[in-house]
Amino acid sequence: MSHISKIRFSSVSREEGCTCDRCGQYIRNIWTVEYKEGFTVNYGIDCWEKVYKAGQLSQYGEKEIRKIMKSIKGYEEMLAKYVSGEINEETDGGWKYGQENKQDAWYGKPFEEYRDWIVNEFIPYRIGKEQERLKKFSKVDFKEEQEA
Repeated sequence: MSHISKIRFSSVSREEGCTCDRCGQYIRNIWTVEYKEGFTVNYGIDCWEKVYKAGQLSQYGEKEIRKIMKSIKGYEEMLAKYVSGEINEETDGGWKYGQENKQDAWYGKPFEEYRDWIVNEFIPYRIGKEQERLKKFSKVDFKEEQEA
């Protein structure tokens, strides 16, 4: 039995990649899935799709899990861009808007304070909310479909 507890996504460089725990292929776009039974598995995109489809989800269930995965992926990628500096004071549209709009809560405050809030509070909060949405799948058994 395999019941999902948490899902994370990361897109890494060639040097930081790993092998898919399911098929052994080298991967850079990694879905890390923690199961309630106490184990964690790194999947490539295709293998993870096969695993969640083997969970006998309805069409609605598959659509919902894909929405959650899309949100998690988006927030994880945003976090990586803030941490790497790819999103900075010059490129952050939300920050720029806050500095132009006197009614905005971030008006006149330093970018580093805004960035710190985004990295340490906002994005982790949003990812946590998506992880909570996974609870609706707590009774679904995502048993491994055997490779042919």
